[in-house]
Amino acid sequence: MIVTLCTTDKGTFPFLSYRKGACVYLDKRRGETKKLYLVARNQLVASKDSEGRYRYKEYESTVLSTSILYPLISDLASAQYDKTQQERK
Repeated sequence: MIVTLCTTDKGTFPFLSYRKGACVYLDKRRGETKKLYLVARNQLVASKDSEGRYRYKEYESTVLSTSILYPLISDLASAQYDKTQQERK
């Protein structure tokens, strides 16, 4: 699962893209994706070091930007998807 950006004349919008082609709008204000966004944000806040940098894998930022949030959201969504697939078996 990855986060893809769709750009239209009205703006740029993030989507979670599943391997089998489904896409879900990454809405940080509503629904299940809001929960993913909040979990990712809280994990990054907890990772802040003494120099004020947020870190996740090879990503590093001094602000909570989408460039560091989206990779973590993608990984969280992938783990959640894998868990539900295993539970179905």
